[in-house]
Amino acid sequence: MKKRLISLLLAVCMAASVLPVGAFAAAAGETFAYEYEGQTLNYKVTSDSTVEVAKNTGITGTLKIPETVYDGDENQYTVTAIGQDAFAGNNVIEVEFPATLKTIGTSAFLNNNSLKDVEFPEGLTTIGNYAFGSVWGMTKLKIPASVTRIGGGAFQWCGNVTSIEFGAGIQLSELESGLFDHCRKLQKVVVPESVKKINIAVFRDCPALEEVILPTGVTEIDSAAFAVDSQSANDAFKLHYTGSEEQWNSIAIDWAVCQSGGDNSILQKEGVVDYNYAPADDLPDDVDFDGDASWMGSVAAAAAIGTGAAIVAYQFGTTVYLDYVLPEGADIPVTYGQLAKLMWQNAGSPEPETALAPDADEVQKAMAWAVENELIDAHRKANFLVSRVSVIRAWNKAQKLAAAK
Repeated sequence: MKKRLISLLLAVCMAASVLPVGAFAAAAGETFAYEYEGQTLNYKVTSDSTVEVAKNTGITGTLKIPETVYDGDENQYTVTAIGQDAFAGNNVIEVEFPATLKTIGTSAFLNNNSLKDVEFPEGLTTIGNYAFGSVWGMTKLKIPASVTRIGGGAFQWCGNVTSIEFGAGIQLSELESGLFDHCRKLQKVVVPESVKKINIAVFRDCPALEEVILPTGVTEIDSAAFAVDSQSANDAFKLHYTGSEEQWNSIAIDWAVCQSGGDNSILQKEGVVDYNYAPADDLPDDVDFDGDASWMGSVAAAAAIGTGAAIVAYQFGTTVYLDYVLPEGADIPVTYGQLAKLMWQNAGSPEPETALAPDADEVQKAMAWAVENELIDAHRKANFLVSRVSVIRAWNKAQKLAAAK
């Protein structure tokens, strides 16, 4: 019996001795350096198969983070996160994120003052607190629909950001404290439909802010969320609320002065908040009415004798024009879903390239096709109201698309 046991142990030892050195992954928490395209970064093991970018110093210029890296024993890991303070205080100017990235940690790029606009990968779920604080090279933000949390102060003091775009269908439940605090050139924000709470100082000291579109799902606005110094306040600022005045009055708004300064008194100014807002595109300068702009003259003439007459002329003029260009018997669309379906059917009901559920209905297919062909903006939903001008613009663009094919 002893001989058999000894023989078995020897066999196990011999088998282990012929295994490659890299067969055993490093333990979680261990760090190693890896060079990629001439740049060496530090990584920390987070599981048998994943790592996060660890703390690095002296990184300047262009940063390229690979999807996979190898430790000294040639074990392969997928890069899924950029850790806390990973590049804080460096001088990164441009960054290419890996498609495998899920998390950008707290203060990951804090104080990289010259960092330019970044392209976040689809699949990113978390942007940590102060992740891009005091980044002055950014001018616009596009947040993927996959993101479920953006931490407090993530874009605080990004003083040159003028626009923020949230991916269609994004599921953020709240805008966390100080998220866009001191974004002093920010002009317009469409708050995602999923948001329930606007936390402390989210839009504090954003004096260039002209428009915020707020969905009916918001139930709480914390102190100083819209605070702005009275001397630098934008007189043109409007908060467009998609719900009724009664719904607005049911929102829990903290009117008190925030401990760190500011209050929401701007929301109490006459004319700042309007209700039952239905987002609609303005008439672009280059819209093509195929040379038929007579109805525009009617609108202008009516405007000279009063707003009511202008509205009547607008309704009449757009109705006449749309009755002329739309297929015979077609109703004028009043929602983006109706508009998409009309254009899609007129194009022969082509299958969209976007992967949809097997039971997707015609409206879902039409919306996907319309977005793919840039006939409708991706953030529009099928049940959103659409203006007559937007119908005209999209329809004419669809006809040009068909002619080009």
